[in-house]
Amino acid sequence: PEDLDYNNSTSRVYLEHDDPSLRKLALTNPQVDNWDYYDTIILGYPIWWGEAAWPMNTFVSSNDFTNKLVIPFCTSASSPIGESANLLYKLTNTGIWEDGIRFASSANEEEIKLFTDTIK
Repeated sequence: PEDLDYNNSTSRVYLEHDDPSLRKLALTNPQVDNWDYYDTIILGYPIWWGEAAWPMNTFVSSNDFTNKLVIPFCTSASSPIGESANLLYKLTNTGIWEDGIRFASSANEEEIKLFTDTIK
């Protein structure tokens, strides 16, 4: 969508990048139904300028990951996963967070299956 075009200096994501105070986003429903039922969380997000997309900050801050295994993955055309998962962990300081994996925009079904097959 046009508001996520990081090459457009008037897009929402571009403006948020330049002004972090604009990044706090109220999510429609930041909490997951039956959250206590899950013990493994597969947390996916796109990378924006080397960080997890900013709406993820609201999501992880709104949920308690205590006693949950968190397996992060990201999508990105060029940026590595870098510190993105660690920055999300710091917002919650709960849960057992694995290192995570990055999928390129060209990822195919076989690559994704290799990842999902490792999840217990």
